[in-house]
Amino acid sequence: ADIFDPNAPEPAERIEQAVAAGIEAIFILLGASDLSLRQDPLSWEKLRDFIINFRGKVLGVDVCTRSLSVSVPPDYLAR
Repeated sequence: ADIFDPNAPEPAERIEQAVAAGIEAIFILLGASDLSLRQDPLSWEKLRDFIINFRGKVLGVDVCTRSLSVSVPPDYLAR
């Protein structure tokens, strides 16, 4: 499967690697965990309900782990 094609099925053995890379990317983008400054960007409760995807919302911002980008959600900008 081509990793840049969002519609291509991922082999089952690569899912764990993809999830680990996504978690690492979130910490690269948002910085190390520091509970004195903000809540942790990940938790087991969030991961359990998390749909495996390269795009998601973390701490209220849109995160793309494929391009390593963070953006403000359009609904927040509209307010």
